[in-house]
Amino acid sequence: LLREMLPMLDAIVGNRVRLLTRLPDGPLPVEADIHQVRQLVLNLVLNARDAMPDGGTLQLSLSSEGPVNDERLVLRVEDDGHGIELELQQRIFEPFFTTKPAGAGTGLGLASVRSTVEMHQGHIQVTSAPGRGARFTVILPAQAPAPARQPA
Repeated sequence: LLREMLPMLDAIVGNRVRLLTRLPDGPLPVEADIHQVRQLVLNLVLNARDAMPDGGTLQLSLSSEGPVNDERLVLRVEDDGHGIELELQQRIFEPFFTTKPAGAGTGLGLASVRSTVEMHQGHIQVTSAPGRGARFTVILPAQAPAPARQPA
């Protein structure tokens, strides 16, 4: 999926942002809705691009970690943009919260990302500081956990 998206992502980030990728040679299978994962990647890349109005570097990486029976897919989107203040990091996943100027953002992109991650029983982390860019790490189980059993 990520390899298929690269031409579109290159076009979206434009000439002033350099897109670097670190992808595995082969596929890393994960049980997920392909359309939702595509939108998740798009939202994270768009936010990274917008954090670098004067240009910069955006890194997209994908790997797996953990033992074979508990393998996790790790997607990282990193930028060297203006960064996110700590007090704002607590709110960035709230629906309709945005740090963009009026009319420039809906505040739904990161809320949608979090919703998709949680729907797939994963989690998302943000690491950022003003002037030091941001790193969003999405961790998804390679296989969907078995549904919880209901007592009889």
